[in-house]
Amino acid sequence: MIRLRRMVPEDWAVWKDVRLRMLEDFPIAFTESLAQAEQNTDVQWQEHAALSAGKKSVSVLALDAGASGSEQAVGTMSCYIEEDGTAWLAAVWVTPAYRGTDLASRLLADILSWVRGQPEVRSLKLGVHEENLRALAFYRRHGFLDLGEREPYLLDATRQEIIMELPLEAPEA
Repeated sequence: MIRLRRMVPEDWAVWKDVRLRMLEDFPIAFTESLAQAEQNTDVQWQEHAALSAGKKSVSVLALDAGASGSEQAVGTMSCYIEEDGTAWLAAVWVTPAYRGTDLASRLLADILSWVRGQPEVRSLKLGVHEENLRALAFYRRHGFLDLGEREPYLLDATRQEIIMELPLEAPEA
């Protein structure tokens, strides 16, 4: 059974493991290469885990105990809020064995619950590689809109990231 929980700073080793697996599994989905991530020190992994559990950010881990009883991360999704109040979805990954299940939707629901509790946030945005068709379809199914904004993909400027947005209801006055 899969359980979701918010990442805490002490999860830095779990984050390191899942981040390296996600970069190896699907390199075009992220703006960091596996080679870059492998250069991080344990202190850098600890700092990242702490930032992911800050006041203006959240990371959700999907953990599977499996037959052995020891949990392994099988998915993750993060969100951070910029100073202008824009929330950004980041570090989205589900291990291949769980793709096509409801796991990504469950992760997104948890993120949306957190985002909707942030009064300054009006929209949730994300960047997705133009060739990541499965992710594009997932985001469209969940109400994200392609408003025509494009940015160069950081690891290959000949490619683009499609910026998508999920408008959130304005809080009641």
